[in-house]
Amino acid sequence: MLAASVSSEHLFEVFLELLRPLGETVHVMLETSHDFVSDCHEDHHRGEIDMPVLASHFCDFEDLLVNDGCTGVAVIADGRPIEVQFDEHKLLFVYAYDLKPFRRILRSHGVRRHEVLPLIAETEHLHHSTEEYAEEFRQLCCRVGAGGMESVLSDENGWMAS
Repeated sequence: MLAASVSSEHLFEVFLELLRPLGETVHVMLETSHDFVSDCHEDHHRGEIDMPVLASHFCDFEDLLVNDGCTGVAVIADGRPIEVQFDEHKLLFVYAYDLKPFRRILRSHGVRRHEVLPLIAETEHLHHSTEEYAEEFRQLCCRVGAGGMESVLSDENGWMAS
């Protein structure tokens, strides 16, 4: 496993580049903790999506992915045990047997290796979001075709019900 913290001005670019070694067809998991009071979250999965199509959707929702504290994504290679996560803490994680291509990408962006790197997820912290980001997350799920969001409806007070 590889964990990386990247400055906000380069975060999205590095994330997209880390997806390149996964191949042309991938699976995606969109994670939300919008509308949850505790440490709960929902995962919305889409299998077998073309990487260029997924990357295009991610580009359309860059602001959501980079700035919303309740949105995370995981992209999994088709048929190989490789996964890249861009979590709600805005950290990047890579799970793979061979991390060399991912290390090269991080080095090419000036991300230096630290043996001990404290991550925000390991300490007390809060997550911030807005109703606008919650709506953008729903739109991203629809665009990607990630299941589960079609049964989630807002009532007149903005609360979510399944």
